[in-house]
Amino acid sequence: MKKKNLFIGIALLFSAIIATPLFAQTADRSYYVDLVKGNDENNGRSVENAFESLQKAFELIKKTTVKKITFVQAGGDYSRTNAEDTGDAEILITSMDPKAEIRLGSFYISGKSKVRFESIKIVRSEFLVSEGAQVVVGKDVEIYGVGIVENSKLTIGSNAKIISTRSTWDSYDYEGIRIRGNAKVLIKDDVTITGSHHDGISIGSGELIIQDNVTITTSQGNNGTGNGISIRSGELIIQDNVKISGCSEAGLNIERGKVTLKGSVVISDNTGGGIRMITGDLTIQDEVSITSNKAQNNGGGICFSFSPHGNQNTTAKISGNVVISNNSAKYGGGIYIRGATEKDYHYIGEEVYNSDDSVREYRRPGIFVVMEGSASIKDNKATEGGGVFIAEGSVMSHYIEDLKKNTLTITQKVGGFEMRGGTISGNKADYGAGIYVAATELSIPEEEGEYDKIHNDFIVVYTDKNINMPAFTHTGGSITANEAEFVGGGIYVKNKGAYAAGKGTITDNTAGDGEGENLYQLE
Repeated sequence: MKKKNLFIGIALLFSAIIATPLFAQTADRSYYVDLVKGNDENNGRSVENAFESLQKAFELIKKTTVKKITFVQAGGDYSRTNAEDTGDAEILITSMDPKAEIRLGSFYISGKSKVRFESIKIVRSEFLVSEGAQVVVGKDVEIYGVGIVENSKLTIGSNAKIISTRSTWDSYDYEGIRIRGNAKVLIKDDVTITGSHHDGISIGSGELIIQDNVTITTSQGNNGTGNGISIRSGELIIQDNVKISGCSEAGLNIERGKVTLKGSVVISDNTGGGIRMITGDLTIQDEVSITSNKAQNNGGGICFSFSPHGNQNTTAKISGNVVISNNSAKYGGGIYIRGATEKDYHYIGEEVYNSDDSVREYRRPGIFVVMEGSASIKDNKATEGGGVFIAEGSVMSHYIEDLKKNTLTITQKVGGFEMRGGTISGNKADYGAGIYVAATELSIPEEEGEYDKIHNDFIVVYTDKNINMPAFTHTGGSITANEAEFVGGGIYVKNKGAYAAGKGTITDNTAGDGEGENLYQLE
């Protein structure tokens, strides 16, 4: 009985030893693709019998247990590939030479499909991923000029590299990744985004989340750009240990869209400013640090300026423990704000219609920046406005005509900069070390709307009143220990009425001329 059990045990052990390498070999089997020497009449099971097209490999993937595709060498354009309903198992796409450039063309992933890229260089391709499908860009992947469009969903992580530069395919410069349509992209886990010829990431529309040990750096391209990230529409969330630095343009360029920075995010050492914003909605909170950035003229840390085109307001909230420090510029070392003036209102604004034209809107955009919580603007330098320079506030007007209800609603809000909390300290400038208020008092006519039944039209009525508001309102927080070379250590106010004092404090600031150490009001 014992001999029989011993024989069975030895047999099982021998079977396990044999089975292990056979199983590993089966799991590692691959279809091979070679656009240069391959042929779709081959079986694709070896380098010598590689397919010519990626499409052929995907057609067989659905019918067999092989779930790996290997590119043999760099080749031409794979044009269009459809990976549709490939099943629950994840398909790995890789290359025998990770440095050989593979241009996938238009790559459609749809239905119940899972695709992962590893150890491959992808150049000038477009991913189109439909609802339900999954794509992961994994370890040792380099991406050059890849577009993610339409309803795509894509995850990039695990030491992948996104490179903004030109490849050997052509002489034109491309962003590392272009996102548009309704694409949803997640970049996380030790990803590096770098390059020398264009923006690292460009968002035309869609949604991008960047988190968990991501580093972004770019230098100036041939066309004069080299932002870390540019967003023209859509939504961007940057959070949890992300660094944007060393860009020759801005670290973050916002032309329109919704942007949130939170957690441990650092924007530093960019020579075109930390953040440049034309229009949109910006939230900066938690432990975000905007530091050691430079701008030649306006806004070393953040530059807000109005858009002469479009219909979206610029709103920003800076809160939590945000630090804006050690930045430099000619005007506004920490923050620069340039809203629209009355002269500009002849050129800005836009009409918007809903789908059936029953509601018409006219929006005249403005800028409103709020600082609160424990946020700090400190140790920045400028000629004027070491901490903050306010060139102009601006009005936000919104007209809504409802053709079905015969109503006209008018909303008018005055923008500018409001300090509700936090500290502005240790900044230096010739004039206005803490804040330089170059703006004038904002004065706009108060308007009401009504429906004219006789003429079957909407009319705007002026009430013979004006809405007068300052460009800078100091309702809370502390402005302290700033140093002006000449006058206005704490606040320099160029025009009467542009500044409104509140419960905020101004203490212990200094001025080289010994005048206006805390507040200098130029009459």
